[in-house]
Amino acid sequence: MDLDVDPDSYNFDDDFEMDRMDKFYLHLQNIVIDLFSKSRDKAAGNKRKHKEFISIHNSEKTFDLSRKRWIKC
Repeated sequence: MDLDVDPDSYNFDDDFEMDRMDKFYLHLQNIVIDLFSKSRDKAAGNKRKHKEFISIHNSEKTFDLSRKRWIKC
């Protein structure tokens, strides 16, 4: 995914550019969730006693690492 993340290079009033940023953000979010999920599985997986969650900044949802699904905050 090609995106210059420098906010000075974007017109935030342009819907096309905002869509590009949204797509980039969602792609990055998936990469981070996948990384944490795989790391958790390698460490101990579902043998852990405590539930683990990860949330992305300014997101209205949280990822449940044990159930591998999004939940509402």
